[in-house]
Amino acid sequence: MKITSAIFLKLVIAAMAVISAADAVALPDLTPYQPSGWSDKIVVSRTSNSTTDSTSLTTTDTLYVDWAVANFGTTAATNAFQIYLYVDGVFRNGWPVASMAANNYTYATGYSIGSLSAGTHTVTVTADATGTVVESNESNNSYTKTITIGNANEPNLTPYQPAGWSDKIVVARTTGTTTDSTALTTADPLYVNWAVINNGGGSVTNTFSTYLYIDGTLQSSWSTPPPLVVGGVVAVTNYFIGSLAPGSHAIMITADATGKVAEQNESDNSYTKTIAVSAPNLTAPVPQTPISGATNQLTFPTFVWSPVAGAAYYRIFITTSAADLPTDPTAANGGPSTVTNAVPSLPSFTQANPLNTNTTYYWEVQARATNQYGVWSDVSSFKTGPTPTGLTIIPIFDSSITNDPEAATIEATIYQAIAAYQTNIANPQSVSIDFQETTSGLGYNGTHYNIFPYSQYRAALASHATSVDDATALAHLPNATDNPVNGNTDVALNLSLAVALGFSGPSVTLPAGETEGTIYLNTSLMNLSPDVTDPDKYSLYSTASHEIDEVLGLGSILNGASNGDPVPTGPIEPEDLFRYDQTGARTLSTDVNATTYFSLDGTTHLDQFNQYDGGDFGDWYSFYGGVTPEVQDAFLAPGANPVLGVELRVLDVIGYTRIFWETITASAGLGGAISPNGVFGKNPGTSQVFTAIPLPGFTINQWLVDGNVVQTGGSSYTLSNIQVAHSVQVTFTQTIVTLNQTITFAPPANQTFGEPPFALSATASSGLPVSFAILSGPATISGTNVTLTGTGVVTVQASQGGSVLYTPAPNVDQSFTVYPPPVIGSTRSGRSLILNWSTNVPGYTLQSATNLAPPVAWIAVTPSPVIVNGQYSFTNAPAGGNLYYRLKK
Repeated sequence: MKITSAIFLKLVIAAMAVISAADAVALPDLTPYQPSGWSDKIVVSRTSNSTTDSTSLTTTDTLYVDWAVANFGTTAATNAFQIYLYVDGVFRNGWPVASMAANNYTYATGYSIGSLSAGTHTVTVTADATGTVVESNESNNSYTKTITIGNANEPNLTPYQPAGWSDKIVVARTTGTTTDSTALTTADPLYVNWAVINNGGGSVTNTFSTYLYIDGTLQSSWSTPPPLVVGGVVAVTNYFIGSLAPGSHAIMITADATGKVAEQNESDNSYTKTIAVSAPNLTAPVPQTPISGATNQLTFPTFVWSPVAGAAYYRIFITTSAADLPTDPTAANGGPSTVTNAVPSLPSFTQANPLNTNTTYYWEVQARATNQYGVWSDVSSFKTGPTPTGLTIIPIFDSSITNDPEAATIEATIYQAIAAYQTNIANPQSVSIDFQETTSGLGYNGTHYNIFPYSQYRAALASHATSVDDATALAHLPNATDNPVNGNTDVALNLSLAVALGFSGPSVTLPAGETEGTIYLNTSLMNLSPDVTDPDKYSLYSTASHEIDEVLGLGSILNGASNGDPVPTGPIEPEDLFRYDQTGARTLSTDVNATTYFSLDGTTHLDQFNQYDGGDFGDWYSFYGGVTPEVQDAFLAPGANPVLGVELRVLDVIGYTRIFWETITASAGLGGAISPNGVFGKNPGTSQVFTAIPLPGFTINQWLVDGNVVQTGGSSYTLSNIQVAHSVQVTFTQTIVTLNQTITFAPPANQTFGEPPFALSATASSGLPVSFAILSGPATISGTNVTLTGTGVVTVQASQGGSVLYTPAPNVDQSFTVYPPPVIGSTRSGRSLILNWSTNVPGYTLQSATNLAPPVAWIAVTPSPVIVNGQYSFTNAPAGGNLYYRLKK
């Protein structure tokens, strides 16, 4: 044990003089004190001469006490005085102090108080315990610390920082990390990680609960079963708490929240982390597609705009009058001509319900986040194309789809699939199809059909032939009574195909209240939009197209057969007429090893049929892979998004009248747009130039045609000599585009040593948070709060380390001076007393009181002090009695 004197670092903001009519009286002020680097004014630890409190104290620990006492007064304590130490109110030891100068302190470390019993105990230190010193404040001589002692064999649950973690609670904007994210905004999805350790002397034998609170509100709880051995840790990672509003938030974890475990220390179960969340600066999106002023657009276009940093979602308005687009950033509704008011989460939106044809539309979009409203984009316009004159497919969506949270996306994609048929088939008829969700398989359908003589079907094909493919097919279809495949006299036709070929009457009449077909889709397994490419999911667009093909008439009498079954003898389906083997002979073989082709003449193979009975025989070969994905594949490849190709030629030769152009489907990956975009037709033999429009921060990566890379880079691509349907896609690569930023940091005001911590303020032009560091001088910093540790010049550096979008800002250094607390000096002028003090630190007020009995009534002096010869000055005119003065800030 030792007792030492040291220069006192003053902590309070006060300078006092006691003035009577004759003299000024200065008094000492003795009080317990926390020196720099100590954890408290009294430190209790299990290690001698430590100045940091130990945690989880037990009955087997030998305890050591450190204490410090300072003279906060303006003059020395010249009388000897005693410092007493009490444990649970019982005197343990005393230390004599001969005297103590102002602005000095004395301390003792390593005093053993032995071990204590389990429970709560108090440790008290009292300065001037025997009252030998007259002080300016007699009420602050004592300080009491409460400690908890646990049984040595009890467990102790407390929040814990595992190795590699940045804190006991980690808050990040991404999963898979145990490092706190910085510069959090209201647009960030936040994930919490926490850990709790048993650092006691025994295992936890009861189930206990750990609670997570956000701003004092219980967010979630976790139950941990026994045992949790000594040193055992329980942790939760990647717990999603969503986004938070702007401001400061308290994240707290409490172990054994319901008090089921008897612990060594019941006071260290909780840990609170404070995070700051700022509002992002939401700029205006830039409309990309449809390009403003575009004409002949689809009636269910896909809208694309530039993404906005910090956006949680977007709001888009589509109207037929520009005047009905809102200008108020907080608007929730548009004017009377508004046809769409949607809030997509991504920077794209596909119109679910078809727009009117031959109509001009106006649209705008803005970024939004929690309680944040961005700037509206410029208004963009486009005009839809003319009313289709051919096939019309009417989708009827079951409640299983309309009640789906993704209903808008599902319906929009189905409309996109339908558009390919309506722009490629000229038959002026309507086909109604029910669409429902299912939980089995990927997709299937049920379709109404009837039986017709082959001779009538062949005659109808001849009378409706319009294309070169029709002529080729008819040249190889015998004009006979029996079909040329299995010799049956009949053909099974789906009713929509029979109507397209001119059949009428009861044979093509649907049952009352029913549609031509019903399509069932397992959307849980699907990428719901062509823009989404989860490699483990299947294309809704392609699956819907596959099933629509079969409602319209694609299929085989072999569907449902097993490998090795005999050749069926019943009515065939139209597609069976074009099933050939390698020798050019028609075949209905079910042999899994057979090779069969779709061909118009038996010689030119346009596609290969599936022969594996796990899929439809009328679909394309794909079970063994190694082929380019197609819509009618028996086994659709995950991650692929094929569009109609040879399937349109099949529909043509089985009886539909094909519009003589090829369907082009153009799309762009994340990070930009393509022009033209969407689904449109091109005449065979023509070409189409596509232009890629990358967003800021992205470059053009690859051009793909039908899923195959055809060009790397380049702002444009030309699809030449178009003969069949194609999909054209451009992909983008994100690059780091950095912007410059600057820091605005005004010089801090000069300070007085002893003032409480104060906050620094600086801003970056990027809106990102600014960090501070003490380069030199008597101060420390935590976050933005500066704590003064002495007098002198302090230099502070403000920095901003940059982000994905911003380079680091140039550092800004500012200095301020820490002066000693001003001391009141006095001189006589006749019978008056003139008080004066330094002007180097402004903000102090001279106050007076007639006595120091609590509560002291301090009031500002009048008239106000004046500056004389570079010092504040106040003249005290004699009035009889004592007056006490102090400077207060």
